[in-house]
Amino acid sequence: MCLHPTYAVTPQREPIAFTMGSRHDVKARTVRQQL
Repeated sequence: MCLHPTYAVTPQREPIAFTMGSRHDVKARTVRQQL
């Protein structure tokens, strides 16, 4: 699980950053599976 810089800078956007991070993680896993 990687934390984005905006995650620590803007606490009010934690849910958004967390959701984006989750989507990116899932997308990365999909790419790894395809490779």
